[in-house]
Amino acid sequence: MTKVSYVRITSTDLNGDGIPDRITTSIYDANDNLIEERLDRNGDGQPDQVTTYRYDTAGNRTEVSVDLNGDGIPDRITQFTYDAEGNLITLSQDLNGDGQPDRITQFAYDAEGNLIEESVDLNGDGQPDRITQFTYDTQGNRIEERLDLDGDGVADQISTYRYDDAGNRIEESFDTNGDGVADQISTYRYDDAG
Repeated sequence: MTKVSYVRITSTDLNGDGIPDRITTSIYDANDNLIEERLDRNGDGQPDQVTTYRYDTAGNRTEVSVDLNGDGIPDRITQFTYDAEGNLITLSQDLNGDGQPDRITQFAYDAEGNLIEESVDLNGDGQPDRITQFTYDTQGNRIEERLDLDGDGVADQISTYRYDDAGNRIEESFDTNGDGVADQISTYRYDDAG
């Protein structure tokens, strides 16, 4: 059971008549984590929307559930999982409250903690529909992004980045159709202050 540490109530008078038209009640646990937020959109004292938050022992947010109409039944549920280093590895979204994920995003990292892949299953069928891969140089600067828009394993868009010795980005090139030829190139210059 989560202990409540404090409650913050925010009221808004939208028409200046001195009566709150919108009231937000935010409830926090002893670790200062927001655990529930109740939104009363018309100032009648009844919450019209309730959002609840859950956390793991490390303080990472593991679930957000939203009751959009105040009937006590979650209409949207988002769940988060993390690796041992605290990196987000899975974001699962149930967009209609049926208990089944409708959208799943998975994240992979290298040994330095850099995000190297993000794959998105847009329809909950277990197959990635969009994959973005990231490459870094030895200084940890992102030097390439490859976007596969249809999950077929072929990059449809490629962005590359170049840096100066100080780590400032000096060039971005964007291949809009994955043919290996840059369609857009942007360059950057810096003064002595960087």
